[in-house]
Amino acid sequence: MVLLVGMGIPFTRENASEMARRANLVRWSPENRAKTVWDAPEVSRAIPEDDYRSQRLLRVRKQLDRVDRMMMTEDDPSRLDRLASAQNRLSEQERILDGRPTPGQLKPGLKPARRQPAPQVAIEVDTETTPQPVVVQPPKPEI
Repeated sequence: MVLLVGMGIPFTRENASEMARRANLVRWSPENRAKTVWDAPEVSRAIPEDDYRSQRLLRVRKQLDRVDRMMMTEDDPSRLDRLASAQNRLSEQERILDGRPTPGQLKPGLKPARRQPAPQVAIEVDTETTPQPVVVQPPKPEI
């Protein structure tokens, strides 16, 4: 017989089912149910997804313009290298936000195929006759 640690209660099937019943009563009580994550009110976004994307695209393009202006006036090679890498990262963000594919991602002249609905085909079904069972005969023994 196994004792529950710290309680001195023997662990039996009946005790386990009683403890599970008590735990479920506490877990699903109105006080505890209000604390669950899935009952929390939905948090609405302040900015819709499309609006956020367009605002982010504008910010990235402004940063790109600023980096370009800084590169024109810079003489220090190490700072120029850092500005070039920043420009590369910003250009990649701008490309993704604008929805342009990477070079080599699409074949020239081909647009992505759009799915067309499957043609509707009418099939005649004979509902008058009942299906016959298939009879399988055992193989004949070879003599």
